[in-house]
Amino acid sequence: MKALDKIKEYGIGRALRRADSKYGIGRLERLFASNWLNPLATLWLNFRTLPFSQAIKLPIFVYGRPRFYCTSGRIRFECKVKPGLVTFNRSHPGSPSVGSVQSELIHTGLIIFRGKGQIDTGVRLKVDSNAVLEIGYGFKICDMVIIGCNRHIKMGNQVRIVHRCQIFDTNYHFIANLAKGVIPPRDREVTIGNNVCVFNNTTINAGARIPDDIVITSNSLVNKDYSSVPPGTVLAGVPARPVATDNFRVYNLALERELVKYYASTSEPYRIADHDVDLSILSSD
Repeated sequence: MKALDKIKEYGIGRALRRADSKYGIGRLERLFASNWLNPLATLWLNFRTLPFSQAIKLPIFVYGRPRFYCTSGRIRFECKVKPGLVTFNRSHPGSPSVGSVQSELIHTGLIIFRGKGQIDTGVRLKVDSNAVLEIGYGFKICDMVIIGCNRHIKMGNQVRIVHRCQIFDTNYHFIANLAKGVIPPRDREVTIGNNVCVFNNTTINAGARIPDDIVITSNSLVNKDYSSVPPGTVLAGVPARPVATDNFRVYNLALERELVKYYASTSEPYRIADHDVDLSILSSD
């Protein structure tokens, strides 16, 4: 009955194409084009970096053939540990930047995970000696993201870093200000709050502070303390500045599916009041 309903909804041709994509040859094509689970790299990363009591549960699954330039640092999970909580270098066919570029890890500091999440392909992750990278639960670090942690980067829960973004807590070089007669520090902590969505090609520089429930548009430069802006603010530009308020990223998968279905047949705005949407589900996964 469900199959017949789909045929009636989409027509025979479209229904067959959708079935092929989801269950047939299309699914096999995506499977063979994806990075597969790498058992040896998974064992190496877990037992090389985690406490034995956590490593034995294999909370990190490694895919493909990432480059581990150095893994002498430590990783710790501050949550209930179970297999595959975090995926590293797993490709997602259909993503804007997905390709054959493998992720890279240069890690001599400390990484703290507070729950499940994913680190996709082409990510370059560098955590320096004595540096701490903290990441909350429900995170997604998409393709081609670069993270350079020299001191301290802290990300809250449900953070989304979209493809080709950069996050640095350092300028990497000391710059002498002769007018003031000082040489400022090159490293400054970066803080990213809960439910923050950073869209593609954005750079977050040393000293940036982003509060909860913020949306940052593509091609922005975030380089200062934005703690005073209210939840729901949209930041945009170079340097980034508030351009809108009361805008919240929808994280709930069920609601996203409903929205996709809704906009397949109309361009009229989906009015929350008309559909009795509970706003509390916007950021629940």
